[in-house]
Amino acid sequence: MTIRFESVDELKRNTSPEFVAKNAAQLGIVATVEQVYGNQAAPKQNKYHVAPVPDRTYRGIVFSSKKEAAKCAEMDLCVQAGEIDFYLRQVPFIVGYDPLTKYVADFVTFKFVKDVFPYVWRIKVIETKGTYAPGAKRKLKLFREKYPNVTLEVC
Repeated sequence: MTIRFESVDELKRNTSPEFVAKNAAQLGIVATVEQVYGNQAAPKQNKYHVAPVPDRTYRGIVFSSKKEAAKCAEMDLCVQAGEIDFYLRQVPFIVGYDPLTKYVADFVTFKFVKDVFPYVWRIKVIETKGTYAPGAKRKLKLFREKYPNVTLEVC
């Protein structure tokens, strides 16, 4: 397999430093990674491919993902519209038989319902998922078993 580039600039535009370093011999590349990209190290890619910090920041809070930051903005709009009374972020729940097994929900929303007597709070747990971390599906299953009356929404 041989790929030819007209210039070093074209090589920079079409490849990543990791790709060049790993496949240099197979691609027939004569230039070294340092010659192409300089002495600066390539930015390390996150294990879960998380976006850069400015992309996932909302109101000065750095979230785990862009999706979670967007969901927080949506929660603020729901509070302003009166759909929910308030919400909490990063709420821990004990889901196992020992206190060490805990599940941390991204958002928990609260709505006070006066239509029914006795008055109740309608509680909904919202989990934003791009990819499932190891053990996440198990913890969601344990949460559903332990708290059957709480609505769990995974988006």
